[in-house]
Amino acid sequence: MRILTFDIETSPHLSFHWRRWQENIPAANTIEESQVLCWAAKWADENKVMFMSEWNDGFEAMMQGIWDLLDEADVVVGFNSQKFDVKRVNAEFLRMGWEAPSPFQQVDLFLQTKKHFAFSSNRLKDLLKELGLSPKLEDNANMALWMDVVWGKKKGAQNRMAAYCKQDVRSTEEFYNYMLGWISPHPNWGLFVNDTKHGDKVCPNCGSTHIKVHKRRYTRVNAYNQYKCSDCGTYARGRKTLTPKKEMPHVLA
Repeated sequence: MRILTFDIETSPHLSFHWRRWQENIPAANTIEESQVLCWAAKWADENKVMFMSEWNDGFEAMMQGIWDLLDEADVVVGFNSQKFDVKRVNAEFLRMGWEAPSPFQQVDLFLQTKKHFAFSSNRLKDLLKELGLSPKLEDNANMALWMDVVWGKKKGAQNRMAAYCKQDVRSTEEFYNYMLGWISPHPNWGLFVNDTKHGDKVCPNCGSTHIKVHKRRYTRVNAYNQYKCSDCGTYARGRKTLTPKKEMPHVLA
């Protein structure tokens, strides 16, 4: 399974507007639309963090780079990526008249966090701090940095943004690995393993064969073996029912 973690940075909109507070800005007042400035990405089985930017590579080459990675990926991991990052790059692909990359499954850690936990803040920065994981690079990560990159074309600012984007990917991947056993549903590793020694079961979340029966899991009318992975802690249900219909005539649906 090819798992890609990625993150993008975008430019702000440039517009004419009369007020600073609670202003509804019509599209006609927009001088320049927001666009992707750069991206960083990392394959789960590789150490290298890839990076491309509008200022180093040109806009089209940069977008071709992330299109190729998404087209190759089986699973894409990000933080708020389902609502923002993936849709933003898709918008750029459509603007250029490109076809969509081949379909991939998504693991959005923001949605998973909201689904399973009740932290006081769901911001990635705060979650990383609370869990003791590698922090984001927050120094100078403000509008002044974006202005220096977009309009100032300052090399130092571009380097800081590149470092910021790359670290976001590293931190996101670390967060993914940290909460892997909690992620549900997760794309099933078993579908990407052709065979295992002695027909061992495969953890759906991490692909480990260190998995054993933990107890039974019950649905409304059936019982199944429940497995637990010793590596990531995932619980998984067997596919074979332990309650054949002919032996359980008293069970009603």
